[in-house]
Amino acid sequence: MEKQEFIKTLERMVKFYSSLADFSPAGYMESAVERWAKGHPTKTRQTEFLKQFPRAGLDDAGNINFCPLKIDSAYGDCKCYEHCSDCRRAYWSKEIE
Repeated sequence: MEKQEFIKTLERMVKFYSSLADFSPAGYMESAVERWAKGHPTKTRQTEFLKQFPRAGLDDAGNINFCPLKIDSAYGDCKCYEHCSDCRRAYWSKEIE
């Protein structure tokens, strides 16, 4: 079943079982996902590092202001001599579990 067909069927089902004629399953699901996202923020290297070191310096873009190579010798994508701000953003914004 495709997404739009699913939503239409769900709306029909809700109307059948409920007296809430304005109920929008799509709107409800969107708000439910937004609420869940607020309670379960994405973990990144930066969010977890800042839990341990909340006063770490940040650059103008809000990224931790030191090169990933200084903390992770296995990180091979650093271009410190060209655009270190790009590698910092890529490294620190990476999602983790």
